[in-house]
Amino acid sequence: MMSRINLFRNILLLGLAPVFFHACGNNDDTNSLRYRNSKYIKFEVYAGSDNGGVLVNKKVDSVRYFNAVMESFTDAMISFDANRILVGQVSISESSPYKFENGLLYIYNDGLWQYFGYGNTGNVTVRQNYVAYKQDGGTIQRFRGPSQEAYAVEEAVMDTPFKKLSGMENKADTLIVCTRDSYFK
Repeated sequence: MMSRINLFRNILLLGLAPVFFHACGNNDDTNSLRYRNSKYIKFEVYAGSDNGGVLVNKKVDSVRYFNAVMESFTDAMISFDANRILVGQVSISESSPYKFENGLLYIYNDGLWQYFGYGNTGNVTVRQNYVAYKQDGGTIQRFRGPSQEAYAVEEAVMDTPFKKLSGMENKADTLIVCTRDSYFK
């Protein structure tokens, strides 16, 4: 009997989440934005060579390389009130102080102001950086890069065993650096 009550409570909570976000959107002090879509604004593939890593023109399946680390915003909403941003999905939400400076959005997290995206309270683009690499043809390793407006390949490669593009001397070495923007309106 207890499991049915817990199941009912969870269904009720999930059902009320959209009502909460809708109610936030009708409050004059709060602005709610819905996820619209995402697109890659940079997707670079580097291959090892005798002279180090070189940019190659190669089609790569982004889901294969980044699905394990990529944050999905498909069901997400962003809400602003006077001094806090709420980023929520069906089962999880986070609230933080925020500020805009010159069109860039920062959230206060772990005692620091951290870059989150750009826009304004009516239109936000969340920017995320991702890296994948294979050394000597081994297993693909992947990670989420830092939250920052621009993420150059020279920065990304420093967080891999190659340390520099010139360190990619095996023809089986691969480095993929991508930046994805997710749009909310």
